[in-house]
Amino acid sequence: MRHTPNSRHHQRVTIGGNLRRHRAAAAVPVVEAAEALGRSPEWLAQMEDGRALIRTREAKVLLDVYGVSDPPLLELTERTGSWWGEHSDLVDGEMESLLLLEDGATLARGCQSSLVPGLLQTASYARELMTTVTDLPLEVIERKVSLRTARRTVLDREQPLHLDVVVDEAALQLPVGGPAVMREQFERLVEAADLPNVRLRVRLFDAGPHLAVASAFNIFSFDNGDPPVVQLEQLDRELRIEQTFEVGRYLRAFDHAAEGALDPERSRAFLAGLARG
Repeated sequence: MRHTPNSRHHQRVTIGGNLRRHRAAAAVPVVEAAEALGRSPEWLAQMEDGRALIRTREAKVLLDVYGVSDPPLLELTERTGSWWGEHSDLVDGEMESLLLLEDGATLARGCQSSLVPGLLQTASYARELMTTVTDLPLEVIERKVSLRTARRTVLDREQPLHLDVVVDEAALQLPVGGPAVMREQFERLVEAADLPNVRLRVRLFDAGPHLAVASAFNIFSFDNGDPPVVQLEQLDRELRIEQTFEVGRYLRAFDHAAEGALDPERSRAFLAGLARG
């Protein structure tokens, strides 16, 4: 059976909701259940809401803790996999949270002040970037590059993610690799700008600073009634923000950045000019 992103999200919600009911019936505190898995209480709460992926072996542990048997739930957990299974050793909790957001969201709005957005990076650009900022072995970098480029499938799947991004000119002027790498990256951005589900806007230096000038973040929205979530990119980690007030601040920052940016047509023309050199 081929699962669409929405069906995978629905399955995660079903699994989490059933595990929450089993935990409540057994009167097991969240902290105790999380400790049984070696996870944080915050992760367990996200899993019960369908916002984190639980493995079959972890579900078995929880069912044992709750003292119940639920073969249908375990069967559903077995079927509800992830497309990044072959890269699972490279995916920590924070990265998995990002991948699940990309997989389940219908719209992602983002600002990038210093780098090309991850979903729009070419393999060459990503490779040069990772080689520069990490000291990982080459084979690990290549697998990370493969994972990053595989993420782009959310843009051309049957029910594609709609992407609305504002990219500062500084991110386009930062040389990552040589001229050939940057030319290929500019060409990729032009191709992305032509996709019906991508809205790409460039904010030139002349537009001046904006509320998000020192930030890199994405705001994910969903069509199932879930509130939007912000994924904030920091130096050594990614922070998930869900409080309504805080999310509202990032929505305003995005709008402020977008107000001074070139419209999509002029942005495409600007990018095409960079690609031509």
